[in-house]
Amino acid sequence: MKRSFLKSSMLLTPLVFASPIMAQESSESIFDQAPWENEQVLELFSKAWDEGRNYPTKAEFESIGLTFDLEFVRSHSRQRATYKDASKDVVSDINHNRSLWCNLPAGYGKGLGGYPSTQFDQDVFSMWNYTSIFGSWNYGFLQAPGSWVDAAHKNGTRIYGGIKFFEGWNDDGSEGAFLKFISTKNEDGTYKYARAFVNAAAFFGCDGYNYNSEGSTWRDTDWVNFHAEVNRIAKELNIEGFGIGQYTQQPNVSDSNIGYIYGNAEKGKIFDCMLNYSGNKLAYRYVSNSLAAIEKAGLSTDDVYQGQLLVGISSDYWNEMNTETTKQMNICIWGEHDQSRFFQFRVGSSPTNVQENYQLLLEKAFSGANRNPLSRPEISNAWGSFQVADADHANEQLNNSPGFASMFAERTAIGGNLPFETHFNLGNGENYFYNGKVTNGSWYNMSMQDIVPTYRWLVTAKGDMKTFANDIDVRFTHEDAYVGGSCIRLSGATTAGNDIVLYRTALKASAGNVKVNLALKGAK
Repeated sequence: MKRSFLKSSMLLTPLVFASPIMAQESSESIFDQAPWENEQVLELFSKAWDEGRNYPTKAEFESIGLTFDLEFVRSHSRQRATYKDASKDVVSDINHNRSLWCNLPAGYGKGLGGYPSTQFDQDVFSMWNYTSIFGSWNYGFLQAPGSWVDAAHKNGTRIYGGIKFFEGWNDDGSEGAFLKFISTKNEDGTYKYARAFVNAAAFFGCDGYNYNSEGSTWRDTDWVNFHAEVNRIAKELNIEGFGIGQYTQQPNVSDSNIGYIYGNAEKGKIFDCMLNYSGNKLAYRYVSNSLAAIEKAGLSTDDVYQGQLLVGISSDYWNEMNTETTKQMNICIWGEHDQSRFFQFRVGSSPTNVQENYQLLLEKAFSGANRNPLSRPEISNAWGSFQVADADHANEQLNNSPGFASMFAERTAIGGNLPFETHFNLGNGENYFYNGKVTNGSWYNMSMQDIVPTYRWLVTAKGDMKTFANDIDVRFTHEDAYVGGSCIRLSGATTAGNDIVLYRTALKASAGNVKVNLALKGAK
């Protein structure tokens, strides 16, 4: 007989328990975008620095209309360190140092979508374990929700605080105005707003800034030198993880453009560089020349990413992008402006079913079609349908996907000392549960997302981590929870037994002094 039970909480501890925190609710009406216009916030930080302070005062923020909504933009969560060990990676034949940049929107809708609310059916992206950088594509500078920064940082992922968007064919004057703004110099010739850029990012807790540079400013000397100075200051202040992302229409790195789009030997890396796709597909033909140009310039290839248009994930040049040469190039997936294509293409018969299928779709894209990194289809250029008509066809989505696990190593941000605790919260719920009882209605707050499982899902034969098993199905569900709004459901039957490996950790534990507490429902 098949059996199903819920795992709602797990606590690994030397007999220590930390109480959970109730979710914070808010109304969208408090998020006023007007104070962020015309670089008013950066002006405040520049004024504060001129007066000997790192940050503006409460009164100064209020003078431009930023009041209590300010705290919803701030994050107070430091980025956790990540731990990688190639000898323990599930997939062995990859470039273990290759990185994935998800240049995606955070939440649904421009400007407001990812902020805490009472809206259950919102984007709760959860594949941080393969994501090195997240782009926050649907927000202006410094407006990415603090709740999303919290979630990314818990899982060791860098996340930009928003984007400036410039298009040469749709120039409203903002590109030239912004270039003039950042080019402003002090009497001693230094850039007036460079320190403000660094201090503002530190204050709001994000890891820097992102640009869509499809105009002409990226070739301007002041543009390059200003951002080089911003990076220099951040490095001088030992601000780990700070960076500046930039996408241009350049599909490759060359001797002539490297100093504009990436960096140079004198100043080092200036931008995290997202290269363009070609014909809406991965521009794999340019990779070899790009790598050669980067090496010639004396720079590392660590921060250059070949761009990929996410809507075409199911029929891109994945074989060609995973040769011995091309796998040395990182990849940046983009898609698109107001919502992630993953979130847009979710289907379901009810809000709960939609959310469950959304997580399944993410798992197929990252862990492979079988949702187990040990059992993945071979890398190919045909991953199966990405967009389907309705919930009846959900099983067809990416049903031949090899997953990004076939290209990138998993990472864990779980280290240090015990305790380690999780309630398997995704960051939303149709109800809020506390100790298994319903205490509140629907909610959405990515700050409440727990550290996600390292593996989605590593089900193996008992005692054999090299052999996959499919007797037991594991998935997230919002139908019940112990604390928060979600848990994981295990269902199926096995006579020989299966192991389910959820996390890789680097925890320090004393022999014989570790206790595990689990909250289960429906198990016997």
